[in-house]
Amino acid sequence: ALKKRGVTPILSHPERNPYLLENPQALYDLVYSDVLLQITGRSLLGGFGRRVQQFTERLLDHRLVHLMASDAHTANSRRPGLRDAVHRAAERIGDEAARDLVETNPAAILAGTLPPIPTPTPWKRPRSPWWPF
Repeated sequence: ALKKRGVTPILSHPERNPYLLENPQALYDLVYSDVLLQITGRSLLGGFGRRVQQFTERLLDHRLVHLMASDAHTANSRRPGLRDAVHRAAERIGDEAARDLVETNPAAILAGTLPPIPTPTPWKRPRSPWWPF
């Protein structure tokens, strides 16, 4: 119904959703249905625990992330501070792709256009038996 009205949904903090943590394939269904995914920078830095951080890293690695935001609530609670998260993202996906998450893609959305959506890479379960998902 939203797509028929020209609205592109943006799913915020999928990395913190318990269902998606256990069922990452569902994210592919969303992305292939033209839903954009927005992670929280703090998740990438471990602010919501190691499991969320690892999942967020994998989302980046698999090209499932389109936007990264601060999830800031106030100047004192969940402060904005995206700089460290952008640096961490750049270490994983490169400077240009990291910049796209916080500058290029949001600017495109504000201008009323969709940012380029990279094709996600298939989700592969790591061979390590202690990997949490």
